[in-house]
Amino acid sequence: MTQTTNDDQGIVSASVTARDGHVAEQTVDEMGVADVSNPFALFDGDDGDMPEPAREAAIALKRNRAITGEMFRQAMDYFGHVKRSLNNDMLVPVVDTFYKVMYAEPAAPSQVRIRSLKNRASLSAREAVLLTALRRKVLEYENVGLEASQWVISKEEIVQLMSTGAGPLAGRNSEESVNRQVEPLVNAMRTNQFLEEVEDEEGIYRITTLVPVVLSTQRIGDWMAAADEPGSTPTDQNEPATTPDDDAQDVKQEELW
Repeated sequence: MTQTTNDDQGIVSASVTARDGHVAEQTVDEMGVADVSNPFALFDGDDGDMPEPAREAAIALKRNRAITGEMFRQAMDYFGHVKRSLNNDMLVPVVDTFYKVMYAEPAAPSQVRIRSLKNRASLSAREAVLLTALRRKVLEYENVGLEASQWVISKEEIVQLMSTGAGPLAGRNSEESVNRQVEPLVNAMRTNQFLEEVEDEEGIYRITTLVPVVLSTQRIGDWMAAADEPGSTPTDQNEPATTPDDDAQDVKQEELW
């Protein structure tokens, strides 16, 4: 079906046949010369060469730490387009088909001369300890066959993990002090998409599938090797138990992606 419209400059626009799910548009002037416009155009002057779903997935990867669910499937359906878009911004897609997670990380600095669109994410020493604790929790859940939707943890449990045994907040005399220091750690986990709030359940969080993807066996080995290097200090012992509440000594950074 063709619709024609006349504008003030005598140009007649006609929508023509959809091809591969995309509507091409022709512009015909009064001399009968037709130009086929960009079939992927989404706005005036759009010279983009990607279908709308591919653009949406690429943008999601650039805006967020990772994508899962329907957006993951959408990115996989248009993976070639998505990868080219990321590569143009010096980013590389990382895909885990088991957990169905995808994220974009900067290209290796040794291979490029310009900065990528996204910086590599890193965690402080305490944040790395908490992420490791979340990874252990995931292993516990997987060992009993629980699905990812059931990977929950309470704030109280996080406080206990961080303030007992070899936890970096162990030995604190004040419960208020411990809670105050745990709060930004939980916020960091949420910002990095490792935790998400469970709706209508205050203080309960769901551990996301990004945790086992990011904290892989290889990365755990790398962290352990770094901790064993001469002059290094184990992450969970990098400060005395009697240090002040501030994070002045929580300076060690663990690079993620």
